[in-house]
Amino acid sequence: MKPTSETGWWIVTYTIVLIRPSEDPPRSIPNQVLRKQVMVRCEHWREAFMKARRIGIDDELADVDKGRWQYMGINDLIPLPEKNEDGLFLGEIDLTEREKPLEDVFRDCTEDYYFEPNFDEERGGQHYRAILDPDKAGF
Repeated sequence: MKPTSETGWWIVTYTIVLIRPSEDPPRSIPNQVLRKQVMVRCEHWREAFMKARRIGIDDELADVDKGRWQYMGINDLIPLPEKNEDGLFLGEIDLTEREKPLEDVFRDCTEDYYFEPNFDEERGGQHYRAILDPDKAGF
């Protein structure tokens, strides 16, 4: 992947958690974990990383009424290409060196039902699993 973006835009994902008071903070279970995506405008990936980091830290300080938010770090950094098409490859991050067991790698992935509450798909006041035509959806 090139170190610069063709369009000057990057899509960045970062994690922020809502923590509660604890005697052992590194082992405490957060009340909420959010992965947020933001777009930043800059040419080089390092600048995009630092801008997104600043956004995450500002996010940490923004909503103190709900509790104490903690910025955890950047998860993804993807340049936005000039041409857009369905299934366009954007980039990859090699995580091989982390040497996690397969069950942990699987656990880091997100199933579709975890996304459902984040999208406005409601029927009768409750979120539901959308029924898709497999041929149109591409699987």
